[in-house]
Amino acid sequence: MATLDEEDELYPWTSEDRPFPIWGWAGAAAVFVMLAEIAFWAIIRW
Repeated sequence: MATLDEEDELYPWTSEDRPFPIWGWAGAAAVFVMLAEIAFWAIIRW
């Protein structure tokens, strides 16, 4: 088990300095790219 200090070093986005999680931005970008790709292929196949 890691202590709270070690977890803060492993996961810096849990600190108040980063209100938004890093994986949150990456996840949003991945969803945006996926939706854009679906829309792109839908337009091409139309």
